[in-house]
Amino acid sequence: MIFFEFSGYSNGASFIRSEVSSGRSFSNEGQWLFGTLTCSADALPIDEMLPHQLHQSASRHFNHRVLYVSSIGSIEERRRHSQLLQKVQDQNLIDQVVNVNNVGNVYKLATRVMEEKTARAFVDLDLAADYNKAMLAFLLKCIDGGYDHCVWLDPDIFVHRGQVPWVDEAVQLSQQKPRLVYSLPRGSGGGFSSRYFVYHREALQHLLPLTSDAPESPLDTFEALLQDNMQRKFGNDEQEEFGGKTRGESWVIHPPDSKSDVHSMLHMCATEDRSMHTLISIVEQGSEDGEDAFSWRDTKNNEENMDLSGWEAHLAHRCDSRDFWKRLFRK
Repeated sequence: MIFFEFSGYSNGASFIRSEVSSGRSFSNEGQWLFGTLTCSADALPIDEMLPHQLHQSASRHFNHRVLYVSSIGSIEERRRHSQLLQKVQDQNLIDQVVNVNNVGNVYKLATRVMEEKTARAFVDLDLAADYNKAMLAFLLKCIDGGYDHCVWLDPDIFVHRGQVPWVDEAVQLSQQKPRLVYSLPRGSGGGFSSRYFVYHREALQHLLPLTSDAPESPLDTFEALLQDNMQRKFGNDEQEEFGGKTRGESWVIHPPDSKSDVHSMLHMCATEDRSMHTLISIVEQGSEDGEDAFSWRDTKNNEENMDLSGWEAHLAHRCDSRDFWKRLFRK
């Protein structure tokens, strides 16, 4: 698989003035980085999700957009995934594509942001190894590139823009509270989540180097490592003073965890493409028949996820899918 790096990307005006819900204006100037990770096992197509995420997340262009790629999967799966990546590149959605196998010596890179024993334990993590590499590479890119705000979204996260996009609001929060290490969008759970976040680089420096009790206490994931360090360094003040959360009209939502449930959602309309377009359309509009789409959440199991039955019903209504009603009456 061949990957290309893009250059010469222009972000237009150096900054935009945005009005926020409080009535104040703030400057969203500075350098903004966007990152995500994709692989052939993604439940949702990257060529559909990426333009949706970029448009809905911010009122301005990102100064740099990096796409990390994991090469897991069969030859046929990677071939199909490569076709989607080519569509992304043809649309000029990304400035740089990085295969996680080519990020370099992971231990050496980890020692730049972790104490030595923590770096050794991090390298030995066998859970989501490619994801951990991408998290490390993105953290270093944020620091080395001199970006002021570094935005990450997993490739399966749906975003509703609202009056003020969530990244704009996160930047505003960091201006109001300069000690914020990260911000999360509305719709996320408690504590740091590697699904969606904005690093605020100036305050982020105070969190490093990352430490742990390894090897006495084994590491779990990069997410757990960062969350543990927030608690170690900032204690009970972490959530209020050092970890922010947007509260405006913009929000995020994750699809059901089960791939079979996602597959079911994508067959509500006549074709999978139409189902995908309809799903994105409902999220971007933020409501359907007067109902707030933000409320269609799986309150029984995981409020960060879509409620399958609720979203299927709205998809079927929008698509007038006979297949949906046939399946419903068979139950």
